[in-house]
Amino acid sequence: VEASPAGVIVVDEHCRILLVNRQIETWFQYPRTELVGQFIEVLVPDSIRPQHVDLRNGYMAAPVDRPIGSGRDLHARRRDGTEFPCDVSLH
Repeated sequence: VEASPAGVIVVDEHCRILLVNRQIETWFQYPRTELVGQFIEVLVPDSIRPQHVDLRNGYMAAPVDRPIGSGRDLHARRRDGTEFPCDVSLH
């Protein structure tokens, strides 16, 4: 996981972050010690954060491997609040 060129985030059943790899630290500009224990929404733009909680709760109730936001422009939120385009897959 640490050597992967892809960013990897592992969450628990409540969507609290358990593990991130080095790539996530670089992209999001957070040290892993600051991310572990936070809800995944810390990385979601403020404008969509409220609806994301509903979406993640739905996924956790019936998890399926899938790409997220197919055909949509997805963005993530860095520590400083800036946003950047991203692709997300759930496994």
